[in-house]
Amino acid sequence: SILSIGLLFCFFWAMLGFYAVRKESNNLMYLFNVLSLLEIVYIIFKCVNIVEHWSEYKTDHVEKLAYTLYCVAALAIVVRGILLYVAETVRRDFGHGLQEHLG
Repeated sequence: SILSIGLLFCFFWAMLGFYAVRKESNNLMYLFNVLSLLEIVYIIFKCVNIVEHWSEYKTDHVEKLAYTLYCVAALAIVVRGILLYVAETVRRDFGHGLQEHLG
């Protein structure tokens, strides 16, 4: 169930970003950036949740899985940070000729 919601969220988020850039809409880009920040907050929340319940993860295999999750979470946060930087750079360039090239 949670994976279905996450999949729908990612689809909506990607379509929102595409449409915001295509239409050069500042409001949609702000919404896109806020949703990107919320995803970073969610990733941090999940990592903190694992730390709070660390005693339940003391078996060797589950502990390795938790460390793997931390590595993937760190990578996801870095990627989202880069994405936010690029999205803001694109937003600043709205109105400088991209719309004419796209049709």
